[in-house]
Amino acid sequence: MGIFVDKELFEFKVFFIESKSSSANTIKISNEETDTYIVCKCKGRDFENMSKTLEDSTILNSINGNPMLRINIFYKLIIKNFVKEIHLHEGDNISKINITSDSINSLHYNIVKSIAKKWMNITGA
Repeated sequence: MGIFVDKELFEFKVFFIESKSSSANTIKISNEETDTYIVCKCKGRDFENMSKTLEDSTILNSINGNPMLRINIFYKLIIKNFVKEIHLHEGDNISKINITSDSINSLHYNIVKSIAKKWMNITGA
């Protein structure tokens, strides 16, 4: 798929395995289908939103003046600007995740990273 996709929404799934222990909760992204997964409905890239996303996630290095991409911010802005719906499937339970800054910040980093990378692969990055 090219950099500019149809105005229609497309969807993809991110499968993961959640491990809960007394010290921490961990999330491992799975290549195989699992009972727990996220379905994302997204729109494609457009020049204006992609440029703004890159600009908002880039800072200048104070030592040499070179631009640096803050990858964590970049991933979160991709979700905020291009993902329209997120549904969490846990077995038979389905819940909608509202896409706000707070909800994106509360998502586990591995899920944020996986959503952003899948979106970039689909849209041709």
